[in-house]
Amino acid sequence: MRRTCLLCALTPLIALVIAGCAKPDARSVAAQYVGYMKNGKFKAAALLWDYGTEARQQNESWDDIPEGQRQLIIGKLADEKATTLAMWSSYFPASTKVAQVSESGDTAQAVLAGGRIESLQLVKSGDTWRVSGMN
Repeated sequence: MRRTCLLCALTPLIALVIAGCAKPDARSVAAQYVGYMKNGKFKAAALLWDYGTEARQQNESWDDIPEGQRQLIIGKLADEKATTLAMWSSYFPASTKVAQVSESGDTAQAVLAGGRIESLQLVKSGDTWRVSGMN
């Protein structure tokens, strides 16, 4: 009886821990991005962008650069992107939300409603979804 009560008490906690370990899907990344844009958190929104793909296109030895140095470069790019995103703030009024997400392999499109941006494009980099564009 005592073990059963203990097991019943721990089951929700174990489920919560397991769920917390899951990587965000395309919908949750799109929703997080929209939330950041609506709340003026442009640096946080900028950090959700995909910088790796563009960096590899411009520098074929990108993956040979030490991780710490790559993160510094991405931080600088994110600062620049945040400045640009601030100019788009009026396109994300409080009513903006993710209406639908369709995934196709390592790409996804999030259709938005309630704002002036119609959709977000996302790419999967490893096991992480990143924003790659907005229309």
